[in-house]
Amino acid sequence: MTKKKSKIIICIIVGSIVLCLFSCCLLGVIIGEDTPESEAGIYSLLVEDIAEEEFYTSVTSKEYKVTVGASNDYDASDIKVVVENPKIAEIEFKKDDSFSSVGLTITVKGLQAGSTNFRFETVDGIIKSDSAEITIAQNIPKIEFNSTDDLVFDYWEDAKSLYFTLSSYSSSYELEESVEFVSENTEIVSIEYDADSGVSDKCTVTKLSAGETYVYIQTKDKSVISEKIKVIVKAEETETTLQETQEAVQTAETATNNTAQATTEPVVSYEAHTESYTQTEAVKSGVTVYIAPTGKKYHYSSDCAGKNAIAKDLDDVTGSYDPCKKCAQ
Repeated sequence: MTKKKSKIIICIIVGSIVLCLFSCCLLGVIIGEDTPESEAGIYSLLVEDIAEEEFYTSVTSKEYKVTVGASNDYDASDIKVVVENPKIAEIEFKKDDSFSSVGLTITVKGLQAGSTNFRFETVDGIIKSDSAEITIAQNIPKIEFNSTDDLVFDYWEDAKSLYFTLSSYSSSYELEESVEFVSENTEIVSIEYDADSGVSDKCTVTKLSAGETYVYIQTKDKSVISEKIKVIVKAEETETTLQETQEAVQTAETATNNTAQATTEPVVSYEAHTESYTQTEAVKSGVTVYIAPTGKKYHYSSDCAGKNAIAKDLDDVTGSYDPCKKCAQ
């Protein structure tokens, strides 16, 4: 090959290289004019398709991807997420350079049942992803108390426990974020989850004042509600109240006896007369108290004495029994 031909070939190669470089520069200018970029150099945002995924209330999902196209090194603070209905879901994201296309990882947490759209965009609003729809299902479809019997407080009781069962589709949820415990009258009783008991399905009802009300459990979005439990708080029986009741009973008994005596004059035997005299002697103080068959204390309240309480006159038990510290002080 002659030197002349070699020079011609070299010129052709150099010319081709120059032409390619010029074409690339021109194409870059054209693309730069047609493709907008944010101030941070971000020119595209692509959300992974998650429309078919299952999401539940109070459950944080696995991580999903958002691919970010950028000409510069950007920061997560250059991007924001827009959720059309923030009551339905909470979406968090962070920058993640670990997967093949540099971008973001996102997590979805359901707040209440329903559907909403969301998208990602740069903070200056120049670049926006397509909208993606997510649907949140109620994770707890059923709430049941283990017993629906009335909850009755005697006046000396302060608190009682209730046990319940929650059905759930996913076990990875926080109970206190999922449900709330409701008293219809917070002046009579309060109800709260017993988180410190070590038992996952226990709540405590605390007495505040006498009366009747209802308690129940419901999901935070109020879409699922348990049966309502009736709570009865008995009023404290004071000594004055007991005495007034006893006097009323004795007055009624006296009136009944007087009416019976006015109607007829029965023939009274010696034995009946003796029994009547003994009964009259037994009513000494006029104050009725109650004792348990095996107890050593007397009570003003039959409920406090127990199911098998025995009525006695106060004079009959004084000295043999001690007064109850709860109801006979």
